[in-house]
This record gives sequence, structure tokens and C-alpha cells, in this order.
Amino acid sequence: MSLYLRISEHDFCIAKYELREEPIFHFAQHKLRPQASFTINLHEAEETQPLLQNVKGTVNVVVCGPTTLVPLAEFQEEDCAELYGLCFPSDKKVCVFYDIIQAANAVLLFGLDKMICDKLRESFDDVRFISAQTAVLRHFSVKGASQSGKRIFLYKNDTGLDIAVFEENRLLLSNSYPAHTNSDIAYYTFNVARNLGVDLNETPIYVAGDTAERNEVVEELKHFSSEIFAINPAGEFNRHIVTQQEGVPYDLQTLLLEM
Repeated sequence: MSLYLRISEHDFCIAKYELREEPIFHFAQHKLRPQASFTINLHEAEETQPLLQNVKGTVNVVVCGPTTLVPLAEFQEEDCAELYGLCFPSDKKVCVFYDIIQAANAVLLFGLDKMICDKLRESFDDVRFISAQTAVLRHFSVKGASQSGKRIFLYKNDTGLDIAVFEENRLLLSNSYPAHTNSDIAYYTFNVARNLGVDLNETPIYVAGDTAERNEVVEELKHFSSEIFAINPAGEFNRHIVTQQEGVPYDLQTLLLEM
């Protein structure tokens, strides 16, 4: 049974999932103490969360944080660290990783503080890192790709807003914004649409995220366009067990269900 540890600014999301005729899924959230170090928070989670006790096998660490994209045709693995450092300068040492978004012919670069990486590798036998945005972009790249024209996808996550724009399965734009209010989300969304020459009367805008927040965003955007659609994971994934438990982030749901 695979273990997933999603690391964000505010919490750890821990999931165990095994695909069987009757899938097995266990999920827990562990709130982080902001005044405590990552090492202390991880130790407290290991002490209190049964899913993190007696862990064997691979731990899939889902990283929430900034990303940048590189066209697949121009990607050179040896350039990852330098390119990421130019986009996101930091005084700390950062481990840089990449995921391939095959349908969009793109490579997603992401990073994580080296101290955190080292601690995770000390705590678990085998660690695999993946960006929280990877499965979402992979999913969005094929969702509605058979339709002509552009499609806009919004993901209201726990730290802000991710926007991706596709034309068929060609990725036109992917960016993240520190959107804290629904008016912020509307501003960024329609600014992106205007800059890309999107016709709001014809271009669908899909909204994913926590149910309550997602629905509020949908209502806000409907003041400006009628082509606004809420993404309901239970309907999208045929009421799969992963979609039935409260609190599971959309990015983690898509990651588990693409496996």
C-alpha cells in the first residue's frame, strides 16, 4: 500500500491508497505548529499519526510550492537547478526536481528546502518527490482536449490560485497567484483571459478546489461570464472512494487516481 505525504505551509496530508477491486484508502491531516521547525513538526506527526508509524516502502512526498515550466523539446536535466534558481532565488539550499507533463509537451520544475529533503530521507527508507501541481496539470491537459478552442482551469488551493490555459492539449499558460479573496481570483482570471484574447462568451472556465471555496469562486465569476463550471471530483471520478472523504485536496485526489 503506497504512502503519500503532502507538505504545505499549514499541514501535512497523509494518505495510504491501494488500488484493488475494492480500493483501500486511509487519510489524515496533521496541522503544523508555525513556531516549530520542520524536524519537530515531522517528529510530532510520526508520534501522533498512525499512518506515519512503521512505514515501509516508498513514501511519495507531494510538494506544495512554486514551479516553472520548460518546453519538453528544450529541456536539459543538467540545467534544472540553475533555471529554477533564476526563477526563485533563495538564500537556502534547495533540491530541484522535475516532472513531465507528457500531454502538454512540458516539464515542470519544482524545489524543496534541502534540509527538509535530508530530514525526509533520514526518516523514510525510500522517498519520491512530486509537485502538487503535476497531476492537476496532467489531468487538465486532457480534460476536454477533444473540444476546439481554449479552456481555462482554476484551482483554488490552500495557499492561493493556480491558473492553466489550454488550447486542445497545448498549454498556453500556467501560473500561480497569491489570491486571498474571490475578487482577487476574478481579477487574475480575467486579466489572464484578456491578455490571451479569450472570448468570455465562448471559453469555458473550470473551477476546482475545496467545495465551499470553489462554489464561492463560481458565484463570483458568474457575474462576468456564463461559461463557469464547478469541477466536482465525485462526479468527475465516478464517486471513487478517494473523493468521498472530506478534506482531501484536489491535487492529491488527482494524483492518487492517475496511478
